[in-house]
Amino acid sequence: MSTPAREHLSRVVHIAIPYASHIRTAIKRRCIPFKGKDKNGRYIDPSNNADAFSVVK
Repeated sequence: MSTPAREHLSRVVHIAIPYASHIRTAIKRRCIPFKGKDKNGRYIDPSNNADAFSVVK
C-alpha cells in the first residue's frame, strides 16, 4: 500500500498534466477578431494593438 502523502502527490500530478495541455491548446487556437475601430467608432492606431495584424493587412 502507498502512504497518504504519495497518494496525494499522484493526484496532484494527474490533475496538473491535463490542465497544462489545455492551456497549450487554447493558446494555439487563439483567434484575434478584426475590429478596426474602438468602442467609440474611431479607427484604431495599429501600433501596440492586437488588431494591428488585421488593420495593416
